[in-house]
Amino acid sequence: MINGLNHSFSPNYNCILLENFKLFHIHKLLSIRRDHLKRIWNLYQNNSSQIYDFGIGFKLISNSILIRKFQNVLMYYI
Repeated sequence: MINGLNHSFSPNYNCILLENFKLFHIHKLLSIRRDHLKRIWNLYQNNSSQIYDFGIGFKLISNSILIRKFQNVLMYYI
């Protein structure tokens, strides 16, 4: 458990999968601008399966957010 959240670690992809991780937690953690957060939420609500690159270190893929920080890859499920 990380901060009380369910997670799994994949050594092959060097990623941590956090389930039910809320958008406002991601916003608080990464200081994502409010307009970026709104676009992420809209894509999520529309069940978008496209890859959307925000150009600030993370991408939306299907209903997840792929975040790259310091060559580590973190995937957060909403």
